[in-house]
Amino acid sequence: MASTIDMDAVRRILLEATTGESGQSARGLSLAAGLNADAVRDILRGKSGQAKIDTLAALAKALKIDLSEFLGSGSVNVPLPVPNLEIDPPSPSFSGNAANFPNDVPIVGTAQGADFALEQDGLAVLIEQTEMMPGEIRGYTRRPPRISGNKAIYAMQVAGSSMEPRFEIGEVIYVDPRRIPGIGDYVVVQLRNGDDEVICAMVKRLARRNASTIELEQFNPQQRFSLKTCQVAAVHRVVPWSEMLG
Repeated sequence: MASTIDMDAVRRILLEATTGESGQSARGLSLAAGLNADAVRDILRGKSGQAKIDTLAALAKALKIDLSEFLGSGSVNVPLPVPNLEIDPPSPSFSGNAANFPNDVPIVGTAQGADFALEQDGLAVLIEQTEMMPGEIRGYTRRPPRISGNKAIYAMQVAGSSMEPRFEIGEVIYVDPRRIPGIGDYVVVQLRNGDDEVICAMVKRLARRNASTIELEQFNPQQRFSLKTCQVAAVHRVVPWSEMLG
């Protein structure tokens, strides 16, 4: 009898590999296996359905385990902890005179967060969001001359793929909390929790705004959705490179 793929066992093994202090990131494991950067994350979230055998073979090789550990006839009911989707913030590439820019723009802590569930036209929609730790500084990046006088600007790392191809996973963006964004600007939308503490944010494009709602757009997958202003703590404008270097 041919073995079947036990997706519970697959997720359990992948979770063990991507959680804990010694665990690598889901993105790192995907890339180590030669797969799409979101492959492991999609399996953990159940987005990929039944994983293909060649995908599992690549993951088994990267994990240095036997493929048979992903196969079986039964299923195991295990709790699914939050995987380690955090990635270390790289610095943007600077060369020539730009390498002499002050290295003092703080990079705030971010990590891939759980999807944000909302109702859109009577349907449940899951929107990618980012865990944000405003008080945790992961490092610093260069300050181009055009923003030398604005010490409020901070940087953050894009932790998800919902804005590809405009913003790639791992890309560092500069954010200005002082300048009011206009329609069509890219923004970081900070979300409230029950205690008014900012713990999550969304990197999106501002599509429309009024006194009661804010409409946002993402590219991957293509989606427009609305948030009530009471859910939003702040909307900060992403500073285009053309403004910083032009």
